[in-house]
Amino acid sequence: MSDLLITLGDVSVQAGASFLDGQPVPADLECPDYPEVAATADHLHEAVKAATCGGFMDTKAHPYCERCGADPAITLGDLTLDVAQRLVQALQTAYRPVDLPL
Repeated sequence: MSDLLITLGDVSVQAGASFLDGQPVPADLECPDYPEVAATADHLHEAVKAATCGGFMDTKAHPYCERCGADPAITLGDLTLDVAQRLVQALQTAYRPVDLPL
């Protein structure tokens, strides 16, 4: 297999939480504290591992920075090509369109 890596980058804690449970997170959600940021990062790591049958994605939690005012975020590590493909397949399989009433 190729040595190609897929770089994911940073996501907000709200986006990470939304990815985990599929529910939109309110934009005005209170700024999460470090334990919530770290727990969300750990859950994302475990969710990718489970969805890709053992694939690895490193995560790093970044709490709110009082010095620069940056919001909490989670850095998602690089994925190898085969893990990225398995993750896409898992996400496509899990996607279920919803019929909304008009």
